[in-house]
Amino acid sequence: MKESEPLISAEELEALNAEWITNNRDSVDKFYPIRIFTLVAVLFLYAIILIANPDYLAFKITANHLDTNKIASFLHFRGWMLLIAAITVLHSYSDNWNIKNVFAALFVVELVNIASDLFNIFMVYKSNVDSSIILIIAARIVILYLTWRSLANEQRLPHKEDRFKIFLAAYK
Repeated sequence: MKESEPLISAEELEALNAEWITNNRDSVDKFYPIRIFTLVAVLFLYAIILIANPDYLAFKITANHLDTNKIASFLHFRGWMLLIAAITVLHSYSDNWNIKNVFAALFVVELVNIASDLFNIFMVYKSNVDSSIILIIAARIVILYLTWRSLANEQRLPHKEDRFKIFLAAYK
């Protein structure tokens, strides 16, 4: 066989790609439930931490103790907003209610919050970065990715009876 001769014709390649795209579009994303579970669990965890300890976190964030009350109020408010976001995501996912819009709004809000925190809150720590700050930033980037993947695969949702089977990939 000559080296310049292709192994597959253009028509065969097009037919294979069309079949793969059709099969991939019609298939169910088996990892959707684990992504939703992880996303909601982290949202609930962050919400509980922010609601329960806003004064401690504000004291840790700011060097100016006069701003502690203002930052604590902001963190408390953010905690309640995260709790509302987690409940909205669960409701949207379970009842098939505006899933694409909910995840798009959550993605934009997460992107704005992480950018705001990187330039406002985490800049305080730039002189003494410890492992907890790195873990928080990494977790938030992972959650941002999970939200984006959930938004991108919205048309491949599992059936209603399979939505809360966390290990759906192991079932089928």
